[in-house]
Amino acid sequence: GGFKEAEEVMYRIKDPSYKKEPSYNSWLARCLIMNEKPEDAWKIYLSTINFGKKVSSQVLQVIANDCFRLGYFLVAAKAFNALRVVDDDDEGALKGILGSCVGVFRRAVIASKELGKFSFSDYEDNLTEVID
Repeated sequence: GGFKEAEEVMYRIKDPSYKKEPSYNSWLARCLIMNEKPEDAWKIYLSTINFGKKVSSQVLQVIANDCFRLGYFLVAAKAFNALRVVDDDDEGALKGILGSCVGVFRRAVIASKELGKFSFSDYEDNLTEVID
C-alpha cells in the first residue's frame, strides 16, 4: 500500500487538536509499522500517554496487533504488556505477551542455527525490558 505516502501526509498535519485524536495516532503508528519503523510507532504511544486512556489504549491495540502480525515481536510484547496494565489485566493481552515472547525466542533459535551458536544473553535484556 501507500503507507510511505500516508506517513508523509500524517506528519504534515499541524493542528494540535488533531494530533490528540485516537484515529490520528493509531494511523500514524500503523504507517510507521508498515514502513518498518516499529520503534517509532512505540514512541507515538509514549507521546499519547497523557492524552487519556482511550487514546493510548487504541494506539496500543494497533501497535500490539500490527507488530505481532508483521513479526516485530519485541515491540508487540511491550505493547501487549502495556495493554495489560491499561486495560486492567486483559487476558488477551497476556496471551499476546506470551505469543510475542515465543516469537522473540523463536527468532533467537533460528538465528543461532544460522550462526552456529546460541546465547540467551543476547536476548535477555530485550525480554527483561518487556517483563519489567
